[in-house]
Amino acid sequence: MRRRRRIFTIFAFIFGIAVALCISEMILQSFNAKQHKSSWFALDKIMYDPELFWKFRPGFKGPSVQSGDISINSDGFRARPLISRPDLLIFCLGDSCTFGIGIPAEENTYPAILERMLSQAMSPKTVRVINAGCPGYSSLQGLRLASRIVDRFKPDVVTIFFGWNDRWLDLVADHDKDSVAYQEYAQIRYGDDRIRLFNLLRSAKYDIISALRGENYFKIKYIVRRVSAEEYRQNLTKTAEYCTKHNVRPILCAIPSALRFGRKPIPVLLKLSGAKSKDELDSSIEELNHILRSIAVTGIAALVDIPKEVEKSDHLETLFTNPSQDPIHPGIKGHQSIAKLLAEKILSDGKINQQNNQDE
Repeated sequence: MRRRRRIFTIFAFIFGIAVALCISEMILQSFNAKQHKSSWFALDKIMYDPELFWKFRPGFKGPSVQSGDISINSDGFRARPLISRPDLLIFCLGDSCTFGIGIPAEENTYPAILERMLSQAMSPKTVRVINAGCPGYSSLQGLRLASRIVDRFKPDVVTIFFGWNDRWLDLVADHDKDSVAYQEYAQIRYGDDRIRLFNLLRSAKYDIISALRGENYFKIKYIVRRVSAEEYRQNLTKTAEYCTKHNVRPILCAIPSALRFGRKPIPVLLKLSGAKSKDELDSSIEELNHILRSIAVTGIAALVDIPKEVEKSDHLETLFTNPSQDPIHPGIKGHQSIAKLLAEKILSDGKINQQNNQDE
């Protein structure tokens, strides 16, 4: 009798712990569901990557910030799955401007529009354009992602559109994020564990270790530039050279900005960049555009100078839905203009046409 009672007590204790753990996990999952709608770095969307620091979780479908419901394919991109090799394969690398912040439907982003334009112009050839943009990415992350894409998919063209995130301040510079200390932090922030309790335990372990080490990335202010201007030049030059070495045509995209059209500075942008005024931030973006133009002059990459080209026929402000509120992300009309400029460049680029003819 006592033995049975003891066994029953043990099972009741284990069952109680299991129920408590399940309830705790449900509460944490519920919290994440709320975060799911309010943050780009909600764990269902994003996962940890040791080289890229974070990336989209393959197969994610659900709500996102400012972009409605999004669908991420099995390769981790905001695009339809790539089932077979088309005649012309293009990957659009970039940050949230390429991904399409503020663009509710994937078909309204410039990679999707570009695909339709080229498919019509090059029929009966088949064309696929993959949106490989990820919010928050810098030119260093772009360099690392480009090598993966080139090695795995062997595209014909890669477009490269980075800049804004390079200007932001962070805990550490991007080139220092390979350190063990930062990687431990990144594993928690971008939690690759779908079970939230595991992440909670990992976080507690990190707090203990960082207290002993005297360095906790969750408590450090954003004080370091993610990517310097010289590093930006090196990252994009290396990206272009890697593409060219593997017979992929790189196309750089100059960065449009609507900062000059706003009546007053946007505090969050000044805080992110450490700039004292919107003119100072605008000048820092123009510095990156100067770098892009100088790289293109060397001949290792083509350039679509979005700001200059748009101003030839229209006003740069028209690229943005509400430049006073968001001077960074192009609106639907902006995505259409960017797609048109890229289509014209691709169709007229002799190296792409020559390469395509050799493949036939």
